[in-house]
Amino acid sequence: MVAELRRRERERPLDYVRWLRGQDAFLRCQAKRKCYRSGNQLMGKTWAGCAETWWRLDRSHPFRPDLNAKPPPVGIVVGATWPQCNTIQAKMWSLCERSKLAEGCEFDPAKGAFRGKYPTLRHVNGGIIHFVAAAGDVLSIAGKTVDFVWIDEPISDPRLYSELLARLRRKNGDLYMTFTPVNAREEWLRYESEAARITDLHF
Repeated sequence: MVAELRRRERERPLDYVRWLRGQDAFLRCQAKRKCYRSGNQLMGKTWAGCAETWWRLDRSHPFRPDLNAKPPPVGIVVGATWPQCNTIQAKMWSLCERSKLAEGCEFDPAKGAFRGKYPTLRHVNGGIIHFVAAAGDVLSIAGKTVDFVWIDEPISDPRLYSELLARLRRKNGDLYMTFTPVNAREEWLRYESEAARITDLHF
């Protein structure tokens, strides 16, 4: 019985997570624009972002049945740098159900990234996630229409935020952020929060 439970946990790790208060609030929040911020390495922000992203891709979100009824999504995950982006990909790899990955979707452990010029996670249902780094890949998303965007760690340039919102406009998609607010110019984000255009979940 114990061996069977361990096998199930390896195959579907998200079924066995006990969410922290901040993670739970973030995952249950249905706002079109939301951010989850707290101290570094304290509240599992990136892990919660990975769960939100996988559930959307898999169309199995336990708190958003409205998303599960939609066609397979296309999403963009934005890291501040490529090393950070690779960290996100490694966490996504650790929690995703391998049996649900499309043929040819591979993770390179040496690089810590999914294969491809721009690393891509592909689901058997046709859903796709593109990983980009905010530091130099803004042009790679120009013209792309997506269903959701996840920004992990703050971005100092509000123009990038505006560009990402533009990618969501056609499908009225969602944008969510997870970060520790340290050493970044985030005045634009404070203005957006004060104007109630972003739901700020601070723990």
